[in-house]
Amino acid sequence: MIGRKSNGVAVLIDQSIHDFVTVWHVSEQNQAIWLKCAGQVFNVPGNVALGAVYLNPKTDKRSNSDITESFGHFFDEATTASLNFTNVLIMCDFNAHIGDLSEFTDEHKDIQDDFKCLQHARLTCCKSVHRAGKLLLDIAAAGAYMLTTGRDKGDSGHATFVGYHGRHRSRPDHILMTPTFTTIC
Repeated sequence: MIGRKSNGVAVLIDQSIHDFVTVWHVSEQNQAIWLKCAGQVFNVPGNVALGAVYLNPKTDKRSNSDITESFGHFFDEATTASLNFTNVLIMCDFNAHIGDLSEFTDEHKDIQDDFKCLQHARLTCCKSVHRAGKLLLDIAAAGAYMLTTGRDKGDSGHATFVGYHGRHRSRPDHILMTPTFTTIC
């Protein structure tokens, strides 16, 4: 694992769905756990790959090449999930600032036509964009994923990280999903 070791990620499973969820993959490169969920948990046909991921931020000890390598490992895992599951939902602290940039390419045209909330720029109070943000957008575009950040009901693009004394505000946390979930969101 690259970067400072931390306490990893955790996923809590409610007792009511316990029998419908199993561990599918635990990442060796990033702090990530991937679960296989029965489609009935999300009311979708087929099983769902649910990823909980943490990617370390750029620091004095972590260069842009370290960030690129972490996102490369994440891309490999997300691609493997999408090859094994029709439905993929990834919740993550990507430490990625994407501002109001879009991940949509021609791959997403049909989805954008069907869902009005996807036809406009995402809402955000955090306009900064950096390397990790650009890599996340590239992954979303390449994998035909959607980022729900600033697009879903009740999400006004507010900050999910507020530093000491409220001086540093950003939106490093995102949800990435395959288009199959647009019908339930």
